Amino acid sequence: MNWHAIVTSRSPSTIVRCGSLASFCHSGRSRSFTVRALYTRRVRGHLVLVLAIAACGDNIRLPMIPAEAGPGDGASLACTPMHGMHIVPRLVATVPGVPNGIPVEVAWPPDQPARMFVVSREGQIRLFDHEIEKPNLFLDVSNEIYTADTVERGLLGLVFHPRFATNGQFFIYYTTATSVVVARCTASADPDRANPICSSVIEILHDQAGNHNGGKMQFGADGYLYIGTGDGGGAGGQFMHAQDPTHLLGKILRIDVDHPSPGKSYSIPADNPFGNEVYILGLRNPWRWAFDRATNDLWIGDVGQNHAEELDVLRPAEQKGANLGWPIYEADACCATQDDHCYQVMSVPCDPTGLVFPKDVRDRYTPSGSGWFAIIGGDTYRGSCFPDLAGWHFYIDAYANVLVRAQLKDDGTLDIVEMPEVPITGISSIDADPRGELFAVSTYGQIYQLQATP
Repeated sequence: MNWHAIVTSRSPSTIVRCGSLASFCHSGRSRSFTVRALYTRRVRGHLVLVLAIAACGDNIRLPMIPAEAGPGDGASLACTPMHGMHIVPRLVATVPGVPNGIPVEVAWPPDQPARMFVVSREGQIRLFDHEIEKPNLFLDVSNEIYTADTVERGLLGLVFHPRFATNGQFFIYYTTATSVVVARCTASADPDRANPICSSVIEILHDQAGNHNGGKMQFGADGYLYIGTGDGGGAGGQFMHAQDPTHLLGKILRIDVDHPSPGKSYSIPADNPFGNEVYILGLRNPWRWAFDRATNDLWIGDVGQNHAEELDVLRPAEQKGANLGWPIYEADACCATQDDHCYQVMSVPCDPTGLVFPKDVRDRYTPSGSGWFAIIGGDTYRGSCFPDLAGWHFYIDAYANVLVRAQLKDDGTLDIVEMPEVPITGISSIDADPRGELFAVSTYGQIYQLQATP
């Protein structure tokens, strides 16, 4: 395979070409560039664009293989249940994709499955009503965010308040030059436009490196807002934020946005395990994750360092105070003893006591890994259109492009089925609408509904 890297540096006239993709991606230096890293490769005779997306660590590359073009067919939300397990993606929307934009997530207000909001890293949120795009942007915060240095920065997440229909509130997650921010926004009198000014709820200093920013948010069944943050970036967990329960990076946070403490925009739930915002620790870059709305099981795709991608699954009783191990362990391997030491100058001694290990580990360098380089956590199907999919969690890798479904068994292990025949590529997120139907977002600009046939 012939790989090349074209990297725009701080000098607009400087172009650096790396003869080996690995020599660039594994250097841990990608964050030092101000614009972006683009890679090309030949696939079946075609030149294919490859981009390190927001999900990536300091060593990830993502292929963008063009998919079918064209708008969705505006199909009705009503459906006749179809049995079968063969996944057939249906194109429902198209938005600007690489190199003109990077769609990273889709979201819906509760009880409004016809109104789909598409988030682009560059700061725009587009609204599709019954799969038809509205003429104006719902929100544009491009002037508030910082996207330079690495494509892991930008507008990374969106979630609507459970009572959006009455309070009009939604929350966005974005990066500035020195922090990650969760902001509260509101709908305007025009349901197709948001008020242009959002207010900061929580701002976390993130100025030591530009990568590993997390970005996913969800409201739990308890009504609290859960927030996934990256470990502060760099390589090897060098800042050790993820294991520090007093630090908010490398965590799943849990806050109450409805009952703020004096002088703040939120409060800390009384039963949080560390007396602060931290609910789960030991994460590297939980780019995409989700609660199963039927069981409240938490499925987390945590992007790996150099050897492994991991999928963590926590039942409700296992979530509070859980430690997923990074950077003591990368997936289920101890950094102190694996060959590259997770790029750490000095590793923490191996001690598995109190740690929770992943349910699915993809070793990048063995056939079982199949070339995984940036896991994209997804969601669990709880819709009614395809009843045979009920209870299956769908996830993928941004590079390997092999869709996977898994079910958590009674013994705590996963039943895992790979679906390499499903033709979707460059996926940045898999999200569930209010009905429980699943949609996949391609960084190339396509939004697909995951449908099933016999």
